[in-house]
Amino acid sequence: MLINIDNGGTLTDFCAYDGDRLLLTKTLTTPHDLSSCFFDGLNQLAELAYGEGDVVRLLQETDYVRYSTTQGTNALVQRSGPRVGLIVREHEHAQALRVSKTAGALFDSVVGERVRTLPGGLDDEARDAAVTQAVNELGALGANRVVVSLDCAEPAAAEQQLQRILLRRFPSHLLGALPVTCAAQGEHDPDFARRTWTALLNAFLHPAMERFLFSAERRLKQHRTRNRLLIFRNDGGAARVAKTIALKTYSSGPRGGLTGARELALSYGFERLLSIDVGGTTTDIAAVVGGEFDEAVHGAAEGIDVSIPLGRIHSEGVGGSSIIAANGDRIDVGPKSVGAAPGPACFGRG
Repeated sequence: MLINIDNGGTLTDFCAYDGDRLLLTKTLTTPHDLSSCFFDGLNQLAELAYGEGDVVRLLQETDYVRYSTTQGTNALVQRSGPRVGLIVREHEHAQALRVSKTAGALFDSVVGERVRTLPGGLDDEARDAAVTQAVNELGALGANRVVVSLDCAEPAAAEQQLQRILLRRFPSHLLGALPVTCAAQGEHDPDFARRTWTALLNAFLHPAMERFLFSAERRLKQHRTRNRLLIFRNDGGAARVAKTIALKTYSSGPRGGLTGARELALSYGFERLLSIDVGGTTTDIAAVVGGEFDEAVHGAAEGIDVSIPLGRIHSEGVGGSSIIAANGDRIDVGPKSVGAAPGPACFGRG
């Protein structure tokens, strides 16, 4: 038995396959606790398989549970996430991240004025005081997480040195400690802007993914599931929660759909196939040409180049749950969404 789950902002879809039967169901996404709709769907699958909601039996007879999500895509489209602080060498380095109008707008939403500089050439004592002051100021500005990205000859070593200072000054067990991400340690990309944006987006997406995925994995373990939960990623692979960075979940659901579209094109011999995935919050569009879809070594998230490979999927912030609003003399559709609660007008929840 293999169970695949595709989580969206409004609906979460479930598919179980045991070699003979294909079982399909869906639930309303529960944004307050994603593990709730996760187990609601498993209960419905168990009822389809056995005539009763025996989730423990279902999981014991299942080899793998694979999970994909558009939560990361939705979070970026709607700009809903933590406030991220950034430490760089020079203010010009932060300005270099505004490589386009799109990048500038996203930078303003994710980071804004929460930028502090840490010049090179400081002795140990001065560096210790400067980095401590920078983090304190970012915290006072409301930063929930901090990214350190230094544009220098050996950025990984320089950032690791700062990380040691921060771990000593702000140990993780203390109330108010800020999680710190070092850009060069996460991705060995020589391009400063790409690796910094990768770290910023990962820090932005991490909290929500961490809370849900580890919660779901813990509940699955309590139900004596046979194997660890696998996360279907935007590179087409699947891996355990602990082996998956948050940015790898970005657009992972649409990537699964694109893989299915490729199989459809190959089966029917279509030379060109356009795949359109309309969800509650976003519409994701991609093309299959000659049995393949385009994948960039350095992919783009929200139109911004990052250090990881991504399929070329265009996500637009409009879907079945999009909020329609008057804006002066025009009507705006999205990117804000009502999700599953209260849901679109057809749900009849006012």
